[in-house]
Amino acid sequence: MVVRTTYPPFMAAVDRFFGKLLPLVADLQFTQSGPIILVQIENEYGAYGSDRAYMDGIAALLKKHGIQEMLFTSDGVSDLAPGQASDAWLTVNEQSHLSSVLDKLDAFQPKKHLMVTEYWSGWFDHWHEKHHTIPVEKYCQELSTILARGASVNFYVFHGGTTFGFMNGANSELFNSPGYAPTITSYDYDCLVNEDGSLSEKWHKTRDLLDSFGLLPTNLPGLPENIPIAKYEPIAANGFIALEDLLKKTASLKASVPLSMEMLNYNQGYGQAYGFIAYETEIPNSASVLCIEEMHDRAIIFVNDQEKSVIEYTKSTQKNHEVQIAPSNSPEKTLRLTILVENMGRVNFVRNPKTLDTQRKGIIGTISLNGEPVIDWTIRPLELLDSQVRQLSDSDNSSTICSSSRVCVPGLVRFHLQLAKEPCDTFFDMEGWGRGAVFANGFNVGRYWPSAGPQKTLYVPAPLLRKGANTIVVFELHSVQAQLRFAGEAVLGEIAEPWGH
Repeated sequence: MVVRTTYPPFMAAVDRFFGKLLPLVADLQFTQSGPIILVQIENEYGAYGSDRAYMDGIAALLKKHGIQEMLFTSDGVSDLAPGQASDAWLTVNEQSHLSSVLDKLDAFQPKKHLMVTEYWSGWFDHWHEKHHTIPVEKYCQELSTILARGASVNFYVFHGGTTFGFMNGANSELFNSPGYAPTITSYDYDCLVNEDGSLSEKWHKTRDLLDSFGLLPTNLPGLPENIPIAKYEPIAANGFIALEDLLKKTASLKASVPLSMEMLNYNQGYGQAYGFIAYETEIPNSASVLCIEEMHDRAIIFVNDQEKSVIEYTKSTQKNHEVQIAPSNSPEKTLRLTILVENMGRVNFVRNPKTLDTQRKGIIGTISLNGEPVIDWTIRPLELLDSQVRQLSDSDNSSTICSSSRVCVPGLVRFHLQLAKEPCDTFFDMEGWGRGAVFANGFNVGRYWPSAGPQKTLYVPAPLLRKGANTIVVFELHSVQAQLRFAGEAVLGEIAEPWGH
């Protein structure tokens, strides 16, 4: 597949997708007394390509499936020309130097209304970064510039929220994050409404600014109260399933060579989308060099269920990862090799088209031992769906409680939370844990990695909990804690130096 081009199979897929999606919203257009007044053709395509035929083709498909409103594009100021489409209104995305940006947009598209479609109210974070913010003073200054020009503005984002599950995504070759950079779970973004729904200082300043420009109606309702946040008492672990036992209960596929998630005959032939994937085989019990040709995104290598090596995601753009395998003192002639690979998020922004066309997760290519290909693999897709997590949630077997970090990782650790009253929003405090994901009553709250940062907490909305018994399950890869603690507020990490571009 060649995406974001006029490649016929891709355009056919877009046609099918639009054919399902657009009829659901067509009657909500302004021409039919609905609220939709504009429809965006693509998103920041100018940062990726410059094929006018492609953009016009997407526009034609929008119209084919019932879109009648004005079409527009949305790009960075330096990407306006490559990102345009015929007969489409151009808008711009930016957070700094808005006076100059609007001048350039006006010069490129004279005598047309100006709009900042993405006024970046903050910024997102990747693992191993500090928490990005934009000072309130700078934010207000740039917003005032937009409003003083009489331009329209849309806030990206007004409320960032949380990327629950494994939906965090990643960037590649971004200006402040070179290489492959997966996004963290929190999308707080330092914007107008905080991750937990509370109103930030920027919200109040924005309201004051809009009022000063005469852009607020006089009959606005009163401000809502912030939702209460509870800091529940710590809860103790009361159940555990080791990775090797979990994998035995996971569906398996046989293959002569390793296959990526997408190439598995799984999920009715569509492959595996998210989560983890385990590759298992037997190798000789002797000193050897294991070489993995290519993997994405983070791999843990186990020999006889003991961790031997970790290949970090920062090396996932490289090839031929070598791991030294030492012989075991066991009399057994073979060793059980398990490679657990985590899909840390597919790239959603990149300037190199080849990156999007090669989005494969898991192991790609061959695995060799002392230069010879290793064949005959058992592959287990570990998506950590609700059904898999409930293997522990619904178990009454409390005899497998983990007693030390050494025997507890990787694995699922169970906790019970008993609530006497209706639940409140809360945060899991993951400080001291290693890396993994947390599930509240089967719902994937998201990934954590406190040692990498910046975030230390995971947001838990009240609807994920219930009065009475709640089951919390942690899938931990490296370091467990005997208790699961809660926090009464988000801890998003050390603040990065303010920046602009």
